[in-house]
Order: sequence, then C-alpha cells, then structure tokens
Amino acid sequence: KRMEKLEVRNASREATLREIKERVKEMKYEKKRKKDEIQMKT
Repeated sequence: KRMEKLEVRNASREATLREIKERVKEMKYEKKRKKDEIQMKT
C-alpha cells in the first residue's frame, strides 16, 4: 500500500515537472519572438 502511494506521487511529480518544462519552453520562445520582432522593426 505504501509503495502504491509512492508510485502515484512520483508519477504526478513527473507530470508536473513536464508541464513546468513545457511552460518554461513556451515562455522562452515568446521572449525570443518578441525580441526578434523588435529587432526587425529597427
């Protein structure tokens, strides 16, 4: 029973980490895109 809880916790943690990584990737992409847009205007 204890091992089951541990596995569930690990799975949910991995899912959360994956979501965070995706969000960070999107944020970096957005920042880069905005910077590129600003550079193109000048």
